[in-house]
Amino acid sequence: MPEHVLLSKIPEIRVLEEMAEMALSEHYPKIIDEEKIDVISRPEISITKIARNNPLGFKIRTSVLPEVKLPDYKAIAKKTLAAVPAEEKNVTVTDEDMENTIMDIRRSRAPKKHMSASEEKNEGEDEEKPPEESRHSTMSSSKPSGHSRTLLISGTS
Repeated sequence: MPEHVLLSKIPEIRVLEEMAEMALSEHYPKIIDEEKIDVISRPEISITKIARNNPLGFKIRTSVLPEVKLPDYKAIAKKTLAAVPAEEKNVTVTDEDMENTIMDIRRSRAPKKHMSASEEKNEGEDEEKPPEESRHSTMSSSKPSGHSRTLLISGTS
């Protein structure tokens, strides 16, 4: 199709805009790679100059990853450890301390079950209790107002 026929059917600016869009979609990834830019969002592209037989002028605005500079964490750790007194560094943990900590964690993570007063009575009558030597369990309860009660049960076997 001859150029003058094309330009009579389609305005010249539309042809130039389409060509600019094609050029930018081809060259934008190359610009990012060449400049070693870590882009994290879609670009905002604005064409500043578009004319026949002239270079294309444009601006690209985009978000990039921030540059993070970490401090010398090894020096900070040495400084912090140097400030700790020697008696605090030499801590002895007994088996009893360890067992108490484990039980505290179990209590804090145990599932909670809400029971009515009648269910609580029936549960105590129907269940057989395991022998003490084979099962160690702890039970704590809190009685909120009303008929429900929260039981916290944890145990080891």
